[in-house]
Amino acid sequence: MDMSDTRIGFVCLAADGSADVERARKISESSQKYIQKQEPFEVVAPETPVSDGNEASAAAELFRGSGIDALVIQFGTFAPDALSLEIVISVNVPVAMWALPEPTLDGVTPRCGSMAALMMHSSTLKHCNRRCGTIIGDPESSGTRKALDSFLKAIAVRRTLRACTIGLVERHSQGSYSAGSGALAVKDVFGASVSPIDSSRIAERFEHISPEQVEQYIAELSAAGWADEVEDADLLEQSIQSFLAIRALQQELALDAISMPGPCEGMHAAESGACLAQARLTAQGVMANGDCDIDGLLTMLVQHLFTGRPVFSAEWVEMDERSNQVLFWNACGAPEPLVNPRLHPSLRRISSGQGCVAIELPLKSGEVTIARLIAPGGRYRLLTAHGRAVDGDYPLHGACVNVKLDCDVHDLFETILENGFPHRYALVYQDITGELQALADVLDIEMIAV
Repeated sequence: MDMSDTRIGFVCLAADGSADVERARKISESSQKYIQKQEPFEVVAPETPVSDGNEASAAAELFRGSGIDALVIQFGTFAPDALSLEIVISVNVPVAMWALPEPTLDGVTPRCGSMAALMMHSSTLKHCNRRCGTIIGDPESSGTRKALDSFLKAIAVRRTLRACTIGLVERHSQGSYSAGSGALAVKDVFGASVSPIDSSRIAERFEHISPEQVEQYIAELSAAGWADEVEDADLLEQSIQSFLAIRALQQELALDAISMPGPCEGMHAAESGACLAQARLTAQGVMANGDCDIDGLLTMLVQHLFTGRPVFSAEWVEMDERSNQVLFWNACGAPEPLVNPRLHPSLRRISSGQGCVAIELPLKSGEVTIARLIAPGGRYRLLTAHGRAVDGDYPLHGACVNVKLDCDVHDLFETILENGFPHRYALVYQDITGELQALADVLDIEMIAV
C-alpha cells in the first residue's frame, strides 16, 4: 500500500489556565512523534496546544493550507467545543477525537476532564452532521496505539483507493453498460474509478499472444511444480493464451483490480482463461474475481490494501453447527500463496460449455477475516467475521477450506439473510477487523461485525 505523502493534521486542545496544560503539551508532543514514526505519515500541527478562538482559527488556516488527509483532535484538558468546531468545519477530512485518562482521581474534582470534553465536542459536531471516530487512552498503552494505528491505516487505504481503477469486463452490445449506478456509488464512497471493458478487447489481445509465449508460461508452471491434470493440450494452451491476453489488458490499462464474467455456455475462446486470471492475478497483487461482482471485488481490494496479501474470493457452501464451521469454495481456484504447504497446486478442467482451465488448490490453515461489502439502495454496509481456517479434508474440486468461526455460525447465517448479503465472501489470512471498523467509521459505512 502506497502511503507516501499521507498527511495527518494533529491538534491538542487545552483550556488556558488549566493546571494540566504542561502535561497536555508533553503528551501532545509524544503522540505526534509516535504518528511520525509510522512512516511515511507526515504530521501537520500547531507548535503549542490550542487554547482560544484565535489559536483555533490559526490552526484551521494551517490545516486548510497543508492538504491534510485526516485530523486528530486530542483533548489535553476540558476545552470549549467552539475550538474544535472552528477547526473541523474548515476541513473536509475524516476526524478522530482522542480522550486522555485522568492523571489522578484522588482530588475533589477531575483534573483533566478529557473524556467529558470528547463527549461534548462529539455531540456538538454530530449536531452539525459531522461524524468522528474516537480514540481513548494513554498514548503509551498498546490498546490506544492499536486504535490509533487502525485509524491511520484506514486513512492510508482511503487515500490509496482514490487512485485505484477497477476494470469490469462485460459481455454486451456496444455502447451498453450495466455498471452505471454501481460505479457511481463506488466513486462516491470509496473514490475508486470503475472502468467498463467490453470483452471483445480481450479477444483482440488473444489473437496477438504467440504460441511461444504460451509454451514459455506452461514451462514456468511446470518448473514451479504445478501438476497438469487437464488431459487436453489444446484446451490448456487456449486457456493460457486467454489468461496472457487478460493480463496484457490489465497491464495496458493499469488496473488495480478486475472483475470478469464467470465461465458459461457459449463463451468465447478468449475468455477461457478467466478462471486462471482470477487466481494468478490475485497472487500477483491485482485482485480479480468473477461474475462481474464489483462489490465483492471492492471487498477484496480493501483487504489487500490493509494486508498486502492475496485474498480468497469464495462461496459459502455449507455450515456445520456442531463444529461451528463454514465450508468456503471457489470452482476457479485460489492464489497459489494460499496453498496448503503439505500439498501442491494443479491445473484441471472445468466443464462449462467448451471448458476452461482452473486451479486445484487446497488452502492452508490460519487466522482469517471474512468480509463482504454490499450497497442496497446505494448505501454501503460491511459485514465482518473472524475465525480460523482449519486443515482437514478437501471435499470439492477447485479451492476450498473450512473456517471455524469465533462467532456462532447460525448467528452469522441469520445476520447474512436478514441484511441481504449474498453467497460470496472475501477471506484474508490476517485479523483486520479493527482496521475494517476504522475504515467504516472514516467512510461512514454501516459496519455489521458478528
